[in-house]
Amino acid sequence: MEEILQSILSMTITLANSSEHGFEDYLLLIDLRQEVVNNLEAGYVLSASEKNILSKIKPYEDLVFQRMKLLKDEAEQGLVRIQNSKRQRKGYNQPGLSESIMFDKRE
Repeated sequence: MEEILQSILSMTITLANSSEHGFEDYLLLIDLRQEVVNNLEAGYVLSASEKNILSKIKPYEDLVFQRMKLLKDEAEQGLVRIQNSKRQRKGYNQPGLSESIMFDKRE
């Protein structure tokens, strides 16, 4: 368990200090953290050194969370652009569109 916590600490510090990581790195961190949570739920009791590692992780939590939120927001914006693009293409590619064009007739 201490090895997992050390990995989490190392990854957390790395992710907090650099914004050049992709979502895959954050997913790996989340998986490791979930493993710790599962062990704790199964009744594992943390030692003093493991608690110390957890206390070292705490100061980086907000920064990592903000970076994760930024990635989420970027992904949402990308999805909205894709949906808008699909909607526009669908509007132009409708069958019978040329039949419904109105012509201005002068009297």
